[in-house]
Amino acid sequence: MRGIRVSLAEIEARAEAALGVAECAAAAVSHGEAGEAVALYIVAERASLDPALLRRAMPTEWVVDSVTFVPELPRNPHGKLMRSRLAEMAKGLDHAERGVV
Repeated sequence: MRGIRVSLAEIEARAEAALGVAECAAAAVSHGEAGEAVALYIVAERASLDPALLRRAMPTEWVVDSVTFVPELPRNPHGKLMRSRLAEMAKGLDHAERGVV
């Protein structure tokens, strides 16, 4: 992203440690000609998290463009995360549950 190699697993690990959440998932989201961005999906209550903690925990190259709070992460019957369903799942959420970091 933006010419820098980014590991989604590293972003998730840093976010989980910084925010103290049990579970989150990062995904690359295409913005057409504008390029790709990182979206973070967090299993937590929005009111309990400070976005500034997330910004301080990430290297400046790892820009997380949006954060969505979800009740659970989509998983297949074997328990594997289904990243392809994250954006679809977020569309059905209230606007108040999504934000820009």
